[in-house]
Amino acid sequence: MEYLTVNLKYGLTALRQTGNVLKQSANWLLRDAPGVIKKAGVEALIIDQVTASPGGTLAQFLDLPYVNVCSALVLNYEDSIPPCFSTWRYNPTGWARLRNRAGYVVMSRVTQPIRQVVSGTASSGSYRLTLNLTNYTQN
Repeated sequence: MEYLTVNLKYGLTALRQTGNVLKQSANWLLRDAPGVIKKAGVEALIIDQVTASPGGTLAQFLDLPYVNVCSALVLNYEDSIPPCFSTWRYNPTGWARLRNRAGYVVMSRVTQPIRQVVSGTASSGSYRLTLNLTNYTQN
């Protein structure tokens, strides 16, 4: 029950643990949701940006229209904006953009397990391959 203690962590440890919790959530979503959604007769999905990667895969597999929404901090990688996990203030200078890029590299590495679940290799248990969907990349 790693998700019960994530609020007790700080810094990179908290970010890494959050990535693991999201990986578990992606597995649950992609494993359990298709049957529930079909049974309920859902006609479209609204997917939060945090679950966009597994949520989009789910919608494509079920051939349902979907939209992604951002109901909290923006997760898009934009070097002029500090990463959502940081406490950095906005700063338009060149050094701050480099700092932001470095932060996004860290974020990308921490979220790699989630992308691996969704779009990894067949040996890693990629749901997109299992569901016969084309692979995609995400910044």
